[in-house]
Amino acid sequence: MFGKRLKKLRKDRQYTISKMSLVLGISVELYLKYERDELHPNLPILIKVACTFHVSIDYLAGLTNLPLPYPEAEKYLV
Repeated sequence: MFGKRLKKLRKDRQYTISKMSLVLGISVELYLKYERDELHPNLPILIKVACTFHVSIDYLAGLTNLPLPYPEAEKYLV
């Protein structure tokens, strides 16, 4: 679930795989493992992904289909 959502968010924003690896401070190879659901990110990387795309961690984890499940959540995003 995480990898599918990560890939969709990246493509929706027209980010390249290289750009995402730079934003997250990881290698391209590691990033691709996330998109393929071969590995799951640690909490600091998960937070960076959520902040980059302005979505909740619940959404990334597949716990909700709403990118921001709480209306007031937008004001807390960095």
